[in-house]
Amino acid sequence: TGGQTCALQILGDGSYHPLSEKFATLADAKAKYPNATDLELTDSIDWAAIYQAGYVAALTGKALFFPAGQYLVTKTIIKKVVWRGEGSTNAWTSDGRGSIIKPYGPGNPKRWTDIDGNDLANFTPMVVAGRSGSSSYDMTLLCESALGRWSAGLFLPCVRRQFLRNFDVLGDWSDAGLYAAADWSNLNTTLTSLH
Repeated sequence: TGGQTCALQILGDGSYHPLSEKFATLADAKAKYPNATDLELTDSIDWAAIYQAGYVAALTGKALFFPAGQYLVTKTIIKKVVWRGEGSTNAWTSDGRGSIIKPYGPGNPKRWTDIDGNDLANFTPMVVAGRSGSSSYDMTLLCESALGRWSAGLFLPCVRRQFLRNFDVLGDWSDAGLYAAADWSNLNTTLTSLH
């Protein structure tokens, strides 16, 4: 897709494809996906490709386009650009159409806020809005507990100006589909590092 969007170069077929399907070593995987860190190459290709395409889109000032499909991610994605899909799934029937992102496996739980040291250290959001204006259009975040039950679909950590249009967060999230934190502070070094 040309113009103002950056297209993903992945399957989005709804199946788990670890980096080990295409790469023999972490060094090989990092040549295409610099964000890959797992020595066992168990990160999903969908996750690595979304992260890398988001990085390229941020550098070029474009939105990230998700063709209709089902994308499985194995780690949290920090989103810093606009995402555009080809429609959200039907909330009542989960018809599987449109652009759908699903968590797979245990994720990478960690502490996302640190105001007073009592914040959850094992919070696992699928997507974290890491910049103002990184809005989302025409897509679905869907948690199916058989694939992996994560804390939240979309985490909004004190990020201003997030616009969601035709954007559904569905399924069996352990805490919330949409989790908004209004605890911005100069003391919150974890959140400060996202912006």
